[in-house]
Amino acid sequence: MKRHSVIPSQTVFVLVLSMALAGGCFPFQGTETGGGGPDGPSESVAFTVDVSSENPVFRPALQFRASGGDAAASAVPVTVTIDYGDGTTHTETVGTSSYLAPSHSYETSESPRTALLTVSPWSEALVINLGFRAGDDGNNTGKTDAPLIDYLPPLEGIYANSGDTLSEQGIWEYAGKVLAVANLQAAVNLQAFCCERQPIEELDLSGLSKLRTLEGFLSKIKSTNFQGCAELRRCCLEQTGANASWRMVGGTRTESEELDLRDSPLLQDIRGTGDDHVRLRLAEGAKATLWHLCKMENYRMGKIAFGDGPGEAFNPSEFTALLECWVAGSPFLPPQLVISNDVTASVFGWGNTGVTSVDSSGQEQLLDLRLDGNKLTAVNIEGCPNLQTLSLRGCGLSAGMVDSILETLNGFGTSLTPA
Repeated sequence: MKRHSVIPSQTVFVLVLSMALAGGCFPFQGTETGGGGPDGPSESVAFTVDVSSENPVFRPALQFRASGGDAAASAVPVTVTIDYGDGTTHTETVGTSSYLAPSHSYETSESPRTALLTVSPWSEALVINLGFRAGDDGNNTGKTDAPLIDYLPPLEGIYANSGDTLSEQGIWEYAGKVLAVANLQAAVNLQAFCCERQPIEELDLSGLSKLRTLEGFLSKIKSTNFQGCAELRRCCLEQTGANASWRMVGGTRTESEELDLRDSPLLQDIRGTGDDHVRLRLAEGAKATLWHLCKMENYRMGKIAFGDGPGEAFNPSEFTALLECWVAGSPFLPPQLVISNDVTASVFGWGNTGVTSVDSSGQEQLLDLRLDGNKLTAVNIEGCPNLQTLSLRGCGLSAGMVDSILETLNGFGTSLTPA
């Protein structure tokens, strides 16, 4: 199910309310160095590839330029070598404004294989794509300052940015089925790593100081290391079940059940619905840059932490760029929810997230407020004339509160459509 879309302009207001006895709660369906694979030579990135008879190929896409101003400046040719681990090696030279996607088909089913990728010079490699199809709003650089990923597996008749456009099996048949990747740090200027729907479980991105985007949509990633990722803009771990992070501290690996992005002060976009973190850890700077936060159905996630802090209650109004706050099904919103940053357009907080009151007074930009399943004692939407959707089903609203809300909405002169 695609969860992310721009809220269309509407002329009709949709209202969903229920009193204490009128409805129930909103239903919910609800190694030391890491890398998860063998280490190749220090100058190589190592991929562990499942080359069963159904998926005998390996076709990584490599991009040597990025739109938006970070294109490689030199004209030095780039030499790419892939040792496929079966006695076969491919070497090719390309320009710095090119991309390359050499394909290799394994002739035997001996699996897995270790393929070693070497780029000379590594400084020119900006994107490694293992099947990314621009799912989950990927490549939307109109909102997020991340590199445009030019190479996408072809799919006839479907525009590359249309969402969930290629099946798991389709990606494996085209790009290969990658079980693990190690030593990404060889790609010193890597801006984007993409592993959509790949069965990679652990991902070490530490030290990639130029990395701007991780595209892990519908992959199997459970544990991540973003230590030193100071340029990260977009972190997409949507529907992976991710539940852990680790860091190296004094030569020791330390683990936590959180999404640890404390080293990324320029973060703009977090997508992690269906994951299982207990806490979100950010840099203080992200309060001024984060525009999209989607951590829905993280049922244990109750706190946010900044830097090395212990954790505190989430206050969405501290985030001065937060356009979309989508945390439904996660006990993340404060009991007394206040929206006061003059930016937030949509709040998804349904599913018994613990909110007891909401005050969005004066927020003319607010379009969509959904808090179904919370036991509300007070609702203040004064000064929100552009609301398109207000959904408060199963919130135990008193008759007097419902009347007050309707009176406020009538004062906006909006056409009401109960749902």
